[in-house]
Amino acid sequence: MIKKRFGPDGDGKWEDSYAKITLNLKGVEDETKLAEYRAEIISCISSVIFVQKYPGKVIDIEITVISDDGGALSTALTAVSLALAHSGIEHVGLTTSAHVVLRNDEYITDPSTSESEGVIGGVTFSFVPNLGQSTGINLYGRVPIENVKNLLEFARQKAISLVPVIHKAIVKSVDEMK
Repeated sequence: MIKKRFGPDGDGKWEDSYAKITLNLKGVEDETKLAEYRAEIISCISSVIFVQKYPGKVIDIEITVISDDGGALSTALTAVSLALAHSGIEHVGLTTSAHVVLRNDEYITDPSTSESEGVIGGVTFSFVPNLGQSTGINLYGRVPIENVKNLLEFARQKAISLVPVIHKAIVKSVDEMK
């Protein structure tokens, strides 16, 4: 029998005045990427959950990356945001995320591994649209300083454009539960 659990759970060990967030990330083979992804996801998620509302609780997050052809971090962040909305855990708002790279003078959104060849650099940008606040900026490569502002703004706009898609997924999920 599979037991369905939603929301935070106590582990009997954590007795602080706020919730502890744990992350189990599967399917990422590269140890360096795994550590980077874990740190970024925990940082982004910790900034939106009202951890003080769940003293002594543990919020376990499990993510399985089935295939990584580029943009796994961005996809994982969006998936966690959907899971939070579904769980009933109080948080400040949905987090959207976009992965954008810069090749020559061209921005490429959610590039595959092959499309990422020859890029100067890129960014995974996480954003809470209802607050107008970024929760994570993972900038990498050798993006010229004069291009950083435009790259970040382009990624922010792409993250915002995902809001209707995320809302639609949540509404569909709620409708299916009825």
